[in-house]
Amino acid sequence: MERRDVAEAGGNVDQRLARIEQILPTLPTKEDLKPLATKDGLREAVAKLATKDELHEAVSKLATKDELREAVEKLATKDELRDAVEKLATKDELREATLATKDELRETESRLATTIGQVKQGLEQKIQEEGDRSRRYMKILVEEVKDRVDLYAERMTTVDERDARQHAESVEAAGALDKRVTVLEASSRRRRR
Repeated sequence: MERRDVAEAGGNVDQRLARIEQILPTLPTKEDLKPLATKDGLREAVAKLATKDELHEAVSKLATKDELREAVEKLATKDELRDAVEKLATKDELREATLATKDELRETESRLATTIGQVKQGLEQKIQEEGDRSRRYMKILVEEVKDRVDLYAERMTTVDERDARQHAESVEAAGALDKRVTVLEASSRRRRR
């Protein structure tokens, strides 16, 4: 190599070395790189992430745009909410409202208890009166039924006596007829002989 070539090569080396010396302070050291993840650390971090299937499964449970739109349509609008709130009483209206005191409520409860007691007593009296009236009516009905039964029993006795008498007369008449028939048969046999 000639001197010239060596001098040029040396100059290039100097230029390169100067550039390297400028870049070198900006490069990280081993200490600077320690907090960064290693390959093993990256593998562990990636292993914790969801797979495509797990991601698809999780996403499939989420509502679609149409389902969200449908759900939102059912919600009240600002105007509807405003109208509903306007119907509610204000704090001032609630303060002005006259509410009953405990004493007034106790007094009303006492009056109601008295009224209920009076109504109960009146109802019990009416029920008692109706029960008495029903008993009297039932006694009358029972007596009427007894009278009818007695009347039918009398009639049956009369009919039985009449039937017994007619039966006795029929038996007597049949006996008399038997005697006549016997006499006639006996006389008819004698004549034939």
